Amino acid sequence: MSKSESVFGIDLGTTNSVIAVVRDGVPQVLEVGGSKLLPSVVGLAPDGSLLVGTPARNQLAAFPERTIASAKRRMGSDHKFRLGDRELTPPEVSALILKELCRGAAEATGETVKKVVITVPAFFQDAQRNATRLAGEIAGLEVVRLINEPTAAALAFEGTEPGRERTLLVYDLGGGTFDVSVVVTDGELTEVLASHGDVQLGGDDFDALLGEWLTETLADQPGWDAEAEDPVAFARILEASERAKRQLTEEVAVRVREEFLKSGPTPVHLDAEVTREDFEDLIEPLLEQTLDSVHEALDRAGKTMAEIDDVVLVGGQTRTPRVAQRLQAITGHSPRRDVHPDLCVALGAAIAGAQAAGIETGRVLVDVTPYTFGVEVVEGVGSQLLEHRFAPVVERGTPLPVTRSETFTTVRRDQREVDVRVLQGESRDARHNLLVGRFTFDQLPEDLPAHSPVHFRFRLGLDGILDVEVTEPSTGRTVAARIEDATARLSADELAAARARTMALWGEESDEDESEDDEPEATVAPGSEPEWKTELRAALKRTAALTARMSEDDRADAAELADEAEEALTADDQDRGRALRDALLDLCDYAEDL
Repeated sequence: MSKSESVFGIDLGTTNSVIAVVRDGVPQVLEVGGSKLLPSVVGLAPDGSLLVGTPARNQLAAFPERTIASAKRRMGSDHKFRLGDRELTPPEVSALILKELCRGAAEATGETVKKVVITVPAFFQDAQRNATRLAGEIAGLEVVRLINEPTAAALAFEGTEPGRERTLLVYDLGGGTFDVSVVVTDGELTEVLASHGDVQLGGDDFDALLGEWLTETLADQPGWDAEAEDPVAFARILEASERAKRQLTEEVAVRVREEFLKSGPTPVHLDAEVTREDFEDLIEPLLEQTLDSVHEALDRAGKTMAEIDDVVLVGGQTRTPRVAQRLQAITGHSPRRDVHPDLCVALGAAIAGAQAAGIETGRVLVDVTPYTFGVEVVEGVGSQLLEHRFAPVVERGTPLPVTRSETFTTVRRDQREVDVRVLQGESRDARHNLLVGRFTFDQLPEDLPAHSPVHFRFRLGLDGILDVEVTEPSTGRTVAARIEDATARLSADELAAARARTMALWGEESDEDESEDDEPEATVAPGSEPEWKTELRAALKRTAALTARMSEDDRADAAELADEAEEALTADDQDRGRALRDALLDLCDYAEDL
C-alpha cells in the first residue's frame, strides 16, 4: 500500500486536538508546531492573519473578541462565532483546526492527508456527529468513519495488553465532554457493551466554577459583573482558573494573582490562595454526576463493579487527583496510567483508520449505539387511539453494525400514505425524543384495508449512518432513506461557501478543479477497504468469539456462513457480503441472549 492511501486518526477535542497514523504496524502521534497537542483555539492576529493552536490560545485572555475556544461544545447547534468581521459556524471553526492538524501531519510524514477517522464523544447526538463530519468536508477531507472516543481509547489500550479477556471501564473526562464505556477485550476483539455520558460536562465547567469562586473573593467590588461588563477581565479570570487547576494536580495550594482586572480610580486586583481541597470541593457535584453515569453504563452492560478488571483514564481532566481517588473507591482498582490520557484517543483513531485502509491490525472493534432509534406511531389501546407514541426499532446498547426489522400497520381503510418520522431517544412519548429524519411513503394501493402491514427495516452502521427502508408487502414497493448522522447535509452551494470562508482565512483560493458543485459521495476512495468488507470481517470475528455460546446446530450454521463470507470477500460480492454480514450478526445477537 502506498503512502497516499493512509487514513489518519484525529481526536478533535474541546481543549486540544491530536493527529496520529499507523506506521509499520505501530500507531504514532504526529507533532504539529513542535507539540503533540494542538490547542483547539482559533484567532485573528492584530494584522488580521489567522492564528490556530498555541498562538491563538496565547492571545485568548488579551483579545477574547477575536479568539474562539471550545467550539466543540457548540457542535450541532445554530450558534455563530464572531471572528473579526466574519461569522463562523462551529463546523467551520473546527475545519480550521483540522486543516492545521493536517498541515502539521503532512510536514511530519511528507504525505498529503486526504482521508481521516475522527473521534466524537460516545454520547454525541446525531446532529453533533453530522457537524463533525461536516467540519471534515469543509476542510477538504474524506471522513472515512466517526468513532466514539472511549472506544478509540480502548483500542489503544488493547494494543498494550493483548491476549486475554478483560472488562475495562473507560472513563473519559475531557475539556468539554464526559463519556464512560464498559468494554470487553478478548484477544483481537474489542467490544463496547454500553456507554453513557454528558456532552456538556468537562474541564471548562471546572474552570467556570473556580472562576466564580475567585470572583467572589473580590469583595471590595460589589455589583461588578466581570463576565457581563468586561470580557477581557473575565477571560483573564478563566485563564487564571485553568492555570490554577493544572497546578493543583501537583501542588496542594497555589496563589492566584491577576493585577488591574479593572483599571480606573479604584483598580481591581485578584490575589487569592486556592487549595486543592477548595477546588475539589467545588467540583464534587460534577464528579458525582460522572459517577452516576458510571453506574448507568454498568447497569446497561449487565456488569457489576466486581467484574471490572481495569479502569482506564482518558482526557486531561482525569489528572485531577480526586477523580482517581473516587474511581478507586468505587471499583477497588487503581486506574491505569500507562496509556497517555491526552493521546490514547488519537492512537485508537489511527488504528481504526488503518483498519479502514485495509491494513491488518490484529484487532476488531464492535461498538454499540448509545441511543434507541425508532418511529412515531399511533397506538391502539382498547377503543382509543393514542398519538405520539414511540416504537423502538434499534434499542440502545445494540452492537454495531445492526439490522432490525419491525412491522407496523396502517390506521384506516384506503390510507394512501405514511408519514415516517424517525426518532432518537428513550421516552415512550415521541414528543420527548429527537426527530432525526422524516420522509413520506406514498402511493399505497387503493382500497387497502385498515391495519394492513407495512414493513420497516433499520440498518445502523459503524459510523452512525442510519438506512431506513419501508416496504408495502402486497406490491413490494419500497422507499428508502439514508439518514447520515440523522440530519440534512449542507447543499453543494452551502458547502462550497463554507469552504470558501475557511480557505479565505487561510489565504487560499478554491481549487477550480474540485467538483464542489456535486454532493459528497458516500463512497470509499481507492486504496481503502469498502465499509461492507470491514463490517463483514468484524461480524466474522465477533461470531468466532461467541461460538462457545452457540448450540451445535448454530455452530454448524456459523461455520457455513463463515465459508460463504470468505468467498464473498474474495469475489468482491457486495450484495452477498452484506446479506451474510446480517445473517452472522443475527446469530451473534441470538447467542448473546442465551
